[in-house]
Amino acid sequence: MKQNVMFLACMLLSLAAWPQGVTVYTAADAARGDSIDRVKYEVVYDLRGMVPAVPDSIVYDERMLLQIGERASAFYSYAAYQVDSMVAEQIRRRDNLNIRYTARVNWRLYKNYPAMGRTMFLDRVANDRYAVEEGEELPEWSLVADSVKELLGYRCHQAVAAYKGRIWSAWYTDDVPIDNGPWKLQGLPGLILQAYDEGREFVFTAVGMMNVGTGKAIEYKGRGFTPIDRGSLNKIYKRYYADAIGYTLMSYPSSSRNSIKITDGEGNELKHSKPIPYNLIER
Repeated sequence: MKQNVMFLACMLLSLAAWPQGVTVYTAADAARGDSIDRVKYEVVYDLRGMVPAVPDSIVYDERMLLQIGERASAFYSYAAYQVDSMVAEQIRRRDNLNIRYTARVNWRLYKNYPAMGRTMFLDRVANDRYAVEEGEELPEWSLVADSVKELLGYRCHQAVAAYKGRIWSAWYTDDVPIDNGPWKLQGLPGLILQAYDEGREFVFTAVGMMNVGTGKAIEYKGRGFTPIDRGSLNKIYKRYYADAIGYTLMSYPSSSRNSIKITDGEGNELKHSKPIPYNLIER
């Protein structure tokens, strides 16, 4: 029997004007991850992102979650977590996938995993799943004298660093002596509650924080992902965003048991798509 694999294809959206590509969801995406630590603290950040484009730049918002354990931490989109949960439930019920919303950030970052001093970056590109393992590189921060502002009721100080192709400003509080922050940003005397690059293309602002305890697991969701280096992954991004639909149809392993068909909102089959502007946090 021929099995049609459901997909989610979102073209240029109005209002937020966020151009999505195509994500193929499979049973592997719905599986639980491997427990790598227990959550001690959770910090919620609002990400305001910008994709430079002509004639107008694209601005989007995403809620992000930082889970901090005794050794490891995970940083990812809370919306992606919710979508994965919906996919898991619909697959469990053997329903056709019906997902009306996709996360604007698909990548996940793990610090001090798979070992201390290592990071693991995961991303989904159409039907492909990639994992980049790297050594941890800390920003070389310069503390800004007499810089003070309040975030979440905490007194914060500013630090600046050139890091991964951008100039970053971070506001940290030594009232919370946790060496962590959004994305790969860390290496300061306290938790980073706000960070932004010089062009404010990525702005992370903490909006909530709580002491969780030790009951909840930090789950590693990269089982079965293809190992790849950063440079090779960047080349894949370039190919994908040049023609997201064409890339997806080319990469999907069509057979007598599996097939994929991508249509627009009116049911017209699509074979190719226009280039999509994108902006990588790490240049």
